[in-house]
Amino acid sequence: MKRNGMSVVALAALLGLSACSNDDMPTNEAVDQLLEAEAEKRTVRLAEDEPTERSEQLLALYEQNERDEAWRQWTTHIAINRAHANARHANVSRETGASGSVASNATNEATSRDDERRTDRNERESEADRTKTAMDAWQQQLLDRLMQQVARPAADTDRLKEDEAAAREKEKEKQQAKQKEEKRERELAREKETLRKQYTDWTLYRDPAERGRTYRHPDVTASLTEQSVYATIGMEEGRPGVHLFLNVQYAPEQWMAIDSMQLRINDRTYVWKPDYVEREAPADERRARVIGWQVGETEREALRTLQDGDDVTLRINGLHHYEDRTLSNDEVKVLRQTFELYEQTEQWSTASKRPLYE
Repeated sequence: MKRNGMSVVALAALLGLSACSNDDMPTNEAVDQLLEAEAEKRTVRLAEDEPTERSEQLLALYEQNERDEAWRQWTTHIAINRAHANARHANVSRETGASGSVASNATNEATSRDDERRTDRNERESEADRTKTAMDAWQQQLLDRLMQQVARPAADTDRLKEDEAAAREKEKEKQQAKQKEEKRERELAREKETLRKQYTDWTLYRDPAERGRTYRHPDVTASLTEQSVYATIGMEEGRPGVHLFLNVQYAPEQWMAIDSMQLRINDRTYVWKPDYVEREAPADERRARVIGWQVGETEREALRTLQDGDDVTLRINGLHHYEDRTLSNDEVKVLRQTFELYEQTEQWSTASKRPLYE
């Protein structure tokens, strides 16, 4: 390349840089000094040829252009050389990187496998350590408890024995209570059968509407024309409980109304005032009537004292007169046996809390 008769090679030869490298590139001052020296030489030659003012101006312009062009061409040349050098360096780096990448991948895979094996081994070792730690802790706890028992003071040992004895006693009481309850159930079952057998021979009156049962002693007189005193036992099917009623049978032509009764047993008198009166409606005026009521505490006390052979007198008090009648031994026996069966039934019903008849 040429300009104003000077090429890049000539400029390089002029600057003495034909074999320089990137690091030996001249500075701006060095180039200016060389160009000024060359310009002085040319100025001398031009001055010798034509030393006019116009020639000096042209010479100065020429020299400035020559310096600018020379510097531009030189910097362009250096930039091209650097670009080629960078390209070669990049190619070498890619080749080296490709081979290194393959090796790196292989190395990474091997490292990953080693890491997996190491992790698996560490996990097994950790599990074994945990198992060993748990076993050691359990053994230590067992040993501590044994040592505590060995080192326990005598007072604690005695207290432990007392607690064990109390526990055994409590268990024994529990078993005894269970056996007692089972025995009681068996006894109640036997008593129930015994009671039901006793009622078998008694006269039964049933009320289907209310499922009621009323039992009368079999030796009570069947005649409705005779005067008598007797008791009846009442109960309801399917419900626990039993009731006792007193009944006085009398001749209606003798009494317009009855106010009260007195039962004298030997030398003691009990006054009965029925609070619930039920009269039979006789079809024949000559037939006897019956007054019946549920017994209270006074009647219970009187019936409880009855014994066979007692001298028992019943007084019926009317509005204007009274009548005494001595009870026969059969009447006393019927009253006593009825009251005894009632008490047995009441005790069984209270203990079992069950009905005698379902």
